[in-house]
Amino acid sequence: MSMNDCIFRIRKVSSKLRPYHALPITQFPVNCIELDFKETTERDSIRQVEGDYIESVITSRTSPYYCWGKEQVIQKGFGELCKTIKHVEIPSESSILENDSLKGFYENALSRSLSRNLPLLSRYTRHTAWLIADSHAEDQTRLDPLFKVVGKEFGDIKGLYTEASEQYPDSQQVSWSEALKLSIDVKAGRVWLLIEPDIWIWPMRARRLAVQFLDERKKNRYNNKYNQLLDAWISILFEEQAEIKVTPFKDGNLDENPGFKLHRRTAYSKRSHV
Repeated sequence: MSMNDCIFRIRKVSSKLRPYHALPITQFPVNCIELDFKETTERDSIRQVEGDYIESVITSRTSPYYCWGKEQVIQKGFGELCKTIKHVEIPSESSILENDSLKGFYENALSRSLSRNLPLLSRYTRHTAWLIADSHAEDQTRLDPLFKVVGKEFGDIKGLYTEASEQYPDSQQVSWSEALKLSIDVKAGRVWLLIEPDIWIWPMRARRLAVQFLDERKKNRYNNKYNQLLDAWISILFEEQAEIKVTPFKDGNLDENPGFKLHRRTAYSKRSHV
């Protein structure tokens, strides 16, 4: 792993500085399907379809409404809500940073793509995409590099349960999984995937209850340990390959199933620019 190229941001955690590491995205999709909703279409109706087709369709959250997935499936789910459904090309990579919805659209698709065929789960929450070690995967051997660095990759937090409430009447065991946060950035005319090891908490609403556990588990993740953790995640994603091509779905044309190519060489230094 290259240690000498560039850094995108520096985060201060306690008294330590922790860098974002970046993987170059060497192929970036620009073709997709655009949904032009009727003026009478309510946002709740759109969300309902998004939920019903969450495994087979990826959508942006605000206008322009871009979409990936089999066109037949998109027509079935969204057809009655739309004036038109058409194939389009997104203007340029630089527009990603100007539109949070578009940025999230790409990050969600890339997270889904990287998790496919691996013992990983993909989640997108507000403005963050995640890859999460899957405790229920039948074959977890690809997680071995992570195990060698941190030991257990997931588990329950002993004695910690969610509080019962009107919305969630049943108390629930709080658990955790090793995870990787993803975000896309554009620097010097190139597209990069920024990666940062973290920990996912189940259920999501319990993260505030798990602060002490998170602090304890992450307290020594600096310098060599942090670099080892990054190496482990990169090994999970790439194995021995220098470059990978991934898609969120098994098949489909360019407008339906976006392809991303990533190189395993990471980039960072102690500068705030490329």
